[in-house]
Amino acid sequence: VILEQAPSAEAVPSAELDSPAEQVGPVAWVVSARSEEALRAHAAQLAEAAGSGLSPADVAATLAARTPFEHRAVVLGATPGELLEGLRSLAEGAPGDGVVSGSAGSGRTVLVFPGQGSQWGAMARELYASA
Repeated sequence: VILEQAPSAEAVPSAELDSPAEQVGPVAWVVSARSEEALRAHAAQLAEAAGSGLSPADVAATLAARTPFEHRAVVLGATPGELLEGLRSLAEGAPGDGVVSGSAGSGRTVLVFPGQGSQWGAMARELYASA
């Protein structure tokens, strides 16, 4: 066995780092707010700002990193025009192509870790009945 140092990585020219990532396929813009009215207002603000030539992929990454609130919507589009059209329909409260909206449930969530397979059936019934 011959061990030696790995080849050095080639430096990426700074011009390539500054250019926006090329979008391949549809992009999902996730929008959320504390109320339905605020969701529509946020969609209207986003439509106004996104019309200034921002990269759809960069906008999607920024929106995905935001805190999710109760009222949510996802706008899907393969082109900036489709995304803007979806945002405008969301802002108007009208159904639109590529727009899905709803609110997060307020129910309680239970996570169950089953352990051994043969014990699972009885454990699940007892846990469900007691919790």
